[in-house]
Amino acid sequence: STIAVAGNWQGIFSEADFDLGQEFPDAYSQSKFESEKLVRDFAYKRPQVRVTIARFGIVVGHSQTGHMSRMDGPYFLLKHLTLLKKQRDIVNQLPFIYFPYQEASEIPIVPVDFAASVINGLKNQKKQKKEKDQSALRVLHIIAKHPPTHKRLMDDFLKIMGIELEVRALPVNNPLFNSFLLPLTKKILKKFSIPESLADYMTSKGRVTSHLLEGELKKSIEIPQYSEFSDTILEYSLKHFKH
Repeated sequence: STIAVAGNWQGIFSEADFDLGQEFPDAYSQSKFESEKLVRDFAYKRPQVRVTIARFGIVVGHSQTGHMSRMDGPYFLLKHLTLLKKQRDIVNQLPFIYFPYQEASEIPIVPVDFAASVINGLKNQKKQKKEKDQSALRVLHIIAKHPPTHKRLMDDFLKIMGIELEVRALPVNNPLFNSFLLPLTKKILKKFSIPESLADYMTSKGRVTSHLLEGELKKSIEIPQYSEFSDTILEYSLKHFKH
């Protein structure tokens, strides 16, 4: 599954959460929610069967090489930030630039190699006898530790491009933003062939937590922190978008 099942939920979304009445910004996240519901219904009807639902975060490049075969999601944002590099001398004279994002909004990313290691680790776990108080259904959020906010990701990428520019958030909590600026932002994104739902994710107040994964892996796989692989994936992105 995917953490996108949280939809537009504006609070904490943990492994124990599922149907909180959230709505979905796109058909993709809606379909994942419906699929997970089918699996859950099966698990409840067959309590003798252990079922694991792995909700992956936003998959990004390899933590050691940065390589990524399909660059979507946050890469749409990075790709268009590279446009600023062409006018770096002019841009560096600006005191700041406004961007539509929520200050506290995090990007629950996960490097592709870690995601693959988790799947192998869970697959190779020895079958254990189920205790009486142990549920037949377990849910894991597979994301990196200390994921970046949208501001942190943009600041880090601008720094790699040699741009000294402060990124400030538009007042997304202002009713004017929702009635005028958000629809305008979506139109601009559509013009650049960027999914309109990116605006919804960037202005979301939701926060995905992950507390169960480390215990499930029995510390056999170390969960990476964003700061440990950020330069690698961002530098790879910059080189990729030059072509």
